[in-house]
Amino acid sequence: MTEPRRSNLALPNVKVVNVVASTKADRQIDIELLATKMPHSIYEPENFPGLIYRRCDPKVSIIVFSTGKIVSIGSMSEKTAKESIIVTISEIMSIQREKITVKRITTENVVAISSMGCEIDIEKAVNCGIKAIHKPEKFPGVIYRVRNNLVALIFKSGKIISVGSKSEDEARSIIHFTYKILKEFDCLLNQKAWDSACE
Repeated sequence: MTEPRRSNLALPNVKVVNVVASTKADRQIDIELLATKMPHSIYEPENFPGLIYRRCDPKVSIIVFSTGKIVSIGSMSEKTAKESIIVTISEIMSIQREKITVKRITTENVVAISSMGCEIDIEKAVNCGIKAIHKPEKFPGVIYRVRNNLVALIFKSGKIISVGSKSEDEARSIIHFTYKILKEFDCLLNQKAWDSACE
């Protein structure tokens, strides 16, 4: 992606709202046993093949498959996502009474959100030459494909959501890049409101 011409801009605050991370154990996991031992867990194989374990600390959802795949959903940071998987593996080992080794914990997706503090002229954004899709009858926002699987969802209200990033830094950079594009093409309305929302 090519950087816009303008520089020295105050950039918007970005909040990470969901991190999905996963790993794979070196053996199969007895999720039927886990369902009887883990509180706040749900296992309904007729509806879904995995066990859903709703952790309280950290507050995330863990999905465990019999194949050994473990997925963490709902963390607010990569660190918390990885910690939730590590703690869950420890609990599984205690229940199954056997050592479990896992491969590297991988961040699959980071979702981040930012408010521009002003409305966005999404019609102008679509017509400014970026690779964007806007079908208001199906989705209220603009789908801006920044690069490969990295997507920014742009809404008239001033909200931008980054989807598809593999790290928190990448998610922030996608939102900042999208902001600079919108600023470059004068798609941000009511700049006084925007200025109050900047860092």
